[in-house]
Parts: sequence; structure tokens; C-alpha cells
Amino acid sequence: MKRKNATRSALFTSIISLLLCVSMLVGTTFAWFTDEVKSGTNVIAAGNLDVELYYSKNKDFADEKKVDGQTLLFTDKDGNEIKNWEPGVVAYTNLQVANVGTLALTYRMSLAFGNMNYVEYPDGSKYDLSDALKVAIVEGGFEGNRDAAHALVYDYDLDSFHLEGELEGDTKTETIGVVIYWEPGDDAHDNLFNMNNGKTTSDGEPLRVELGINLFATQEEYENDSFDNTYDEAADIVIRAGETVRIEDATVTESYENNGTLIIENSTMTHNGTVLLNNGSATVTDTTMEMTDGTGYITNSRGDDSVTIFENVDATSTGGGINVWNGEAIFKSGSVTTNSTSTNPRHVFYVATGGVLTIEDGEFTFSPTNLTRKGSYLVAHGAGATIYVKGGTFHKASTRTAPVQELEGGKVIITGGKFAWDPSQWVALGYKAEKGTDGYWTVAPIPAIDNAADLKDALDAGNKTIVLAAGYYEIDLYSISERDTLNIVGQGAETEIAFNNLQVRASQFKNLTISNCTIERMPNKSWGHLVFGSSTQAGGVYTISNCVFNGVGSQGIYINQNVEATFNIENCTFNGDFGGEGAITIQNNDGVNVTVNVTGCSFNVPTTSHEVYVLYAYNGWTLNADEGVKVIWKTNP
Repeated sequence: MKRKNATRSALFTSIISLLLCVSMLVGTTFAWFTDEVKSGTNVIAAGNLDVELYYSKNKDFADEKKVDGQTLLFTDKDGNEIKNWEPGVVAYTNLQVANVGTLALTYRMSLAFGNMNYVEYPDGSKYDLSDALKVAIVEGGFEGNRDAAHALVYDYDLDSFHLEGELEGDTKTETIGVVIYWEPGDDAHDNLFNMNNGKTTSDGEPLRVELGINLFATQEEYENDSFDNTYDEAADIVIRAGETVRIEDATVTESYENNGTLIIENSTMTHNGTVLLNNGSATVTDTTMEMTDGTGYITNSRGDDSVTIFENVDATSTGGGINVWNGEAIFKSGSVTTNSTSTNPRHVFYVATGGVLTIEDGEFTFSPTNLTRKGSYLVAHGAGATIYVKGGTFHKASTRTAPVQELEGGKVIITGGKFAWDPSQWVALGYKAEKGTDGYWTVAPIPAIDNAADLKDALDAGNKTIVLAAGYYEIDLYSISERDTLNIVGQGAETEIAFNNLQVRASQFKNLTISNCTIERMPNKSWGHLVFGSSTQAGGVYTISNCVFNGVGSQGIYINQNVEATFNIENCTFNGDFGGEGAITIQNNDGVNVTVNVTGCSFNVPTTSHEVYVLYAYNGWTLNADEGVKVIWKTNP
């Protein structure tokens, strides 16, 4: 039997001409067939290859048995199912993979586990047996007691266990012992799961886990068809759902399609097309990736639940860099360089509908030798597509395309990093971009104001963005000097602001944003918490987001408007009784084009209260509210 921790480069050039897939959990049906059979959680497909799996509790395999529908693999030394998991418990099985066909194959083995309950702690953290159980591989098999188990080296947990090897036709592996052990000790896990220490599981039952084996087999690359052995030389490697594959210290020359769990460490990956298509969970660390054609992207994340993490990854491409389409990707560190030879736009980072990308650090270049090519650094395209930039250095951009593109509802939000171009348009509220002597703009937080005197000075100076620390502040917006834009940003619910009747003069603000704070009613004032008067600017946009309003008998937000304007009330929380009218009250006397958008808000108000109250509303106004929001009209339009 040949075992290895790194996948041989030969495996990377093979085609999956046939997949033998066994996903066996305790108590479910498990068997091999010569065609496809589905039973319970199992899907077993077979064709020209012929593989069998044998097990035994003894190292000599004198009592070997073929795995069948009644098999419980991971049991105690007497073959009994473990029903009481606790420190010191040992579960094991001895396995042999048999190639009973004539074609050489590569097999990959991982653990199948699930149906676990958990222990939850006051901080909300949850722990199950995958946090406590460790796995050892014993060449030649295992047959011993707890002391023998304690002496083993446990290199794996349930998630990371993997075993790979090759088998010629009509051969068996040596005996492989797989031991699962909860090593007793004084560590946190033992105390964490101590059922005698006041801890209970999520369902009140003893800790449990269902355990089984995933076994995948593929035809070896050197097998011939009727002509030669080159029919599969350009094929991709496909990792199936439920399979875990680890690549370490390897040179990869084929692309991967991952539908399971893929871990790549300290390797080199080169391909003339996409190097990695991830539909599952992929972690790439200390690795170089290169794509040598100009038609696609180095990596693509496509699955709705896919997660791709890059850490210390250096990626180069003659096409595009990192693509995310649904799912999530995190670029922690490394570099991405695109030297696009394509006449079509190819971008350093491209995120499409539903995808989320976070960039924490790195070095990013649209090759200076190809500045005439179309391409941007950051493109968010479609509803839900979001790019968060928290750090990294972005060098010179293409002369043909904007460095950032937000298309069809996509968003780019920058809170850190250095840029060879001005990123101000995409910098988040509460942050600013300043150009340094090196010609680069650096994005950093705006220092927070923490006292009334500094707040007055900042407002008098005409600052467009005011960041407030936690605390209580009173602001008279009516007396603030004129400016086109004013943004007031708090630190969350602990930033409390009382506004003195927001009756904004016609020329005062065209755009106003108030976010991340608790808005109080000014003491001894009968008006609502936040009152928009009838003289705001035509065409103005007024946004209240991520704020908390606590009802004290008057409106949370009162809009008394007879000038065309747009009001966005986003992700706000309204608590308590806001009086006879609603938490949000809208009045429009003159039939002008007033639009009020209420999205993502929560209303914790008495059942007799209204959430949105519209009165004297004539033609020309529009209310867009999430489904389920309670709305009442005093006078219908």
C-alpha cells in the first residue's frame, strides 16, 4: 500500500472517466453495484472500474468482511456502537481497499460525519464532537486498548482526515487502521463537554455523531484506450460533494473543480485556463497560481454556499484575476497581477450577482505594459454583488477603463488601502482618502469627535463628514452653515444624538446622511425625534440608516415636504409607542414628487400603533416599503 500526504502530480493530469462514490453513515445502506444505485444518503456509481471495501476489527484481517448495508465501521473493540461519547473513548476500524478490476486506479478517502448535537455557551459559541475527536492513521492496522490509542500520533481531526493511494488491477492495499479518539486531559474541550458540570446539549441527549467513510476512485492516467494513453491528458480534476482533498508541496498543471472541501498549501498551480473553479469550500495558502491564456479568470467561485479563502497567494494571469459569482471569497494576503491579452474586459477582481468579496491586504497590479487593455481593479456587477476593501496596495490603472465599476446595483465599499488613483468616490462614510507625497491615496478612518466643543468647531468649519464617538450630543441642524453635503456617522447605539427640530432651509443641504446612532427627542420639545421641514432642497437625498429610535409619544421620523426630494430610511429600528401617528409619518400637501423608501427596518411597536402613517398625501408622492410594514393613510392620494 502506498500512502501519501500530497497528491501526486500524476493524479492532477488524470481524467475522471469513472467515479466510484461511497458516502456511508452509521445505520444507512452501503453496497457496491455495477451500475448506479441510490439508497438513503448513499449514491454509488460504478462502471468499468471494480472496487470493493473490506473491514475487520483485527489487524490480521482473518475475519475480513465486505462492507454491506448493515455495517457499522467505527465501533469499540467488541464491535459495539458507541452511544456515550466522553473523554477516553476509542472507536476504530481496519480497512482494505481492493481493486478487483483490471484498470489501475487512484483512490481518495475521507470521513463522513454528521447528525451531531452541540453544547452552547453563554457567549453564543457552539461546540460539537468535531471539536474534540482526533483521528490517527495506523499502517498495518490497529488492535489495542486505550493505552495503545493514547500512544498514537493524531495528525487529523474529523474534517481534515484524508488518505490517498494507487492500486494496480487485481490488488489490495495493506491494512489501514483508522482510529478516532477523545484523548482525556485538562484541556478546554474536556471541560467544555463535561455533562456533569451543568452543561447540556442542544437536544438534552448524550453527545452523538454519525461516522462513516467517503471513498472515491478514479482511473489512473497511464491507462490506455484503444489507441494510446493521451485521451485524458487535458482533463480537469473533479472533487465531489462530501469529499475532502488536501494538496501539499505539489506542482499542479491541471485545473480543479471543487464541489467538496479543498485545502491547498505550499504548492504551485499552473494551467492555460482557469486554475480553480470552486463550488464548495476551498482554502489556498502559501501558493503560486498562474493562468497562461487571456480568456478567463485564474479562479472562479460559483456556488451559492461556496467559500474561497486566499492567504499568501501570488496569482498572475494573462486574462482576469479573481472572480466571484455567488458565494463568498476572502483575499487575506499575497498579490494579483493581470497582464491581459484579451480584447474583452478582464479585471483584477470581478464580483457578479450575489457574490461577496473581502480584500484584507495584498499587492494588486494591472500590468503597466498593457495599460491600453480594458480592465478595472474592482468590478461589482449585479444585485447583491459587493466588494469590501479593507487594505492592500492598488497600482496604476488602465487608461481605457475606470479603476472601479459599480454596475446594475453592485457596490464597492472601501475602508482601507493605498491607491495610485483617487478612490474617494467609493470610500465608506466615516473614512477619507488623502494623497501622500508618494502619489498614492491612503484610506483611513476619520478621527471621531468626543465632545460638544469640537463638534461645534467641525460644523462651523463646514466639514462634510462628522464622526462622533460614543456619548450624548445635541445638534441644531437649522443653524448649521450651508453646504452641499453633510454626513453624520456614529459608532452604533451608544452614540446618542438629539436634534433640535430639523427644519432645513432651502439652500442648506442637498444631501444629508445620518447613520449608526440612536436618535433621541430633544428634551422639552413636542416635535418628533427627527423632523424634516417643508423647505429641503429640490432634488435632495436624505438618508437615515442603521439608527435606533425609542418611542416617547411622538413620531420617530416626520417628513413634512412640499419640495421634490428622496428619503431613504434603511435598516433602522423603532422601539416603543410613537403616539397616535406612526413611527414614520409622511405629509405631502402640494403633490410634488416626494419618494420615501423604507427598507430593512424593524418595528417593535404596540399593536395599536402604525409603522408608517401617511396623511394629506396627494398625487406625486411614492412610498416604497418592505412587504408586511403596516401603513395607514389619513387621506388617500
